[in-house]
Amino acid sequence: MIYDKIDNLSRYMGRDENLARVLLDIKNNLRGDLVDENIKKNIFEFKTILSQDKRLENHMKYYDLHLVLEGEEEFELCSTEELENISEKNYDEDVFFGDKEDGLIKGVLRPGYFLVTFVDEAHKLGISKPDGKHVKKIVYKIPVGGKNE
Repeated sequence: MIYDKIDNLSRYMGRDENLARVLLDIKNNLRGDLVDENIKKNIFEFKTILSQDKRLENHMKYYDLHLVLEGEEEFELCSTEELENISEKNYDEDVFFGDKEDGLIKGVLRPGYFLVTFVDEAHKLGISKPDGKHVKKIVYKIPVGGKNE
């Protein structure tokens, strides 16, 4: 996990070629389309829900960079190894789900910050207490680089 201010993006430029492309997109083209066949950029709006109404999710082939443009959402995460009641893996959608009640890492994602969740880090975003907060955000789906499973 990386949780940091957008102002600190340059700290992460040399870590991964795909991540570097995403960081340049954030810096130079935040609200525009990303033209890259390997990286997905999804801009969407939603209302937050309560944590208990959502499961932790994880991915096998992509890791996520979450960036809130408007509003704020809470997040929870843990190691995939700590999950219980794990669903079947959906390789077409690159997702599977699980549950964990205690010992979660928790925080708030608001404009000016970003969160990177890597494979093997189960995460739950789009939640808040109380629920119903409006959020506009970007989620970049960044390939792990190589076959993961």
